[in-house]
Amino acid sequence: QRVITVNNYPIADEFSAVVQKLHNDRRSICYVGAISFARGIIPLLDSLSYIDSSVTLDVAGPFAGKEVEEACYSHPNWGRVFYHGQVSRNVVAQIYSSAFAGMATLLPVPNHILSKPIKLFEYMSAGVPVICSDFPLWQSLIATGGCGKVVDPIDPKAIATAVEALRLDPIMGSNMGRRGIDLVRNEYNWGREGCKLVETYDALLS
Repeated sequence: QRVITVNNYPIADEFSAVVQKLHNDRRSICYVGAISFARGIIPLLDSLSYIDSSVTLDVAGPFAGKEVEEACYSHPNWGRVFYHGQVSRNVVAQIYSSAFAGMATLLPVPNHILSKPIKLFEYMSAGVPVICSDFPLWQSLIATGGCGKVVDPIDPKAIATAVEALRLDPIMGSNMGRRGIDLVRNEYNWGREGCKLVETYDALLS
């Protein structure tokens, strides 16, 4: 009763310009965030072997260490990756504008299972359907919300199946994207959370 949770949700309209691009014109999938083994980079790269060769993977963010970086650069599918490094928010918006799926297939370690990664909600706010790990909390957010697909994050073929489903059905992807935008604008946004934070300070100081 003495705990107030303030979620790190995105600014609702930060990527509003991104949603103008039709899903038929999107040719890539994307991952934006820290790159590590625990965040599922290797199964994600493995999944490219089962995805149509026209699909590329945009990756932006820092490597967690030299071992991860070397494993990625030596992976046989790294040639299908456009690695952007750490980039500005404008470049992130450009990455989202070309993606028909945003990837968040983090592995089931304790720190992930009950987390709410901001990348999920950023993808949604940009109208990008989410493909994420099948943790119960994430399933309640993404699958139940109708804005993406949940998969076993350690199964490359399962990841690929979800990607191919969205590639082959841009109408489904577009509908998922619109539902994600609506959820962020109405619920999962910093405007609501910021008000909650200010109200908490007001209550403490009154």
